[in-house]
Amino acid sequence: MKIVILALLVSVAAAAKLDQLQQQVAPQQQQVAPLQQQVAPLQQQVVQQQPQGRQDFRPVVAIIKDERVAPAGGTYVTDFETEDGVAHVESGQAGSAGQSNVQGSYSYISPEGEVVQVTYVADEFGFRAESPFVPTAHPLPAHALLQIAFAEEQRRLRNEVGQQL
Repeated sequence: MKIVILALLVSVAAAAKLDQLQQQVAPQQQQVAPLQQQVAPLQQQVVQQQPQGRQDFRPVVAIIKDERVAPAGGTYVTDFETEDGVAHVESGQAGSAGQSNVQGSYSYISPEGEVVQVTYVADEFGFRAESPFVPTAHPLPAHALLQIAFAEEQRRLRNEVGQQL
């Protein structure tokens, strides 16, 4: 019986405290509503004044062609082209030494208006690109060619002497 009376007193005290809290919160909620109305236009101004990123954006370029053959046994083919002159064709297959053998080409229009085309191969011998636009080494000077010829002659003579002994 004492426990029931104690529980009843605790619940009455809690209810009274809750009623006081609700009376304190109600005026504060009434104060918040006008503030929210004042803040909304300020938020819109802030959003409008924030920089929107780079302004020198480029137009979207449409993809004219996009064909892909998914890998099957290590073999694949991709072929795509865009409306601004970019094109890429590539095929690949598994190589004999565990590497991937890839060959293809890509092209684009340079800022000068020229079509730049590069063909390439990547295999067990490395990557090799060919194009008139790919830089190439200068030819060896004449004295370097003479030194190489002299070294080859010396190597040949040494091998001949080694075989005679």
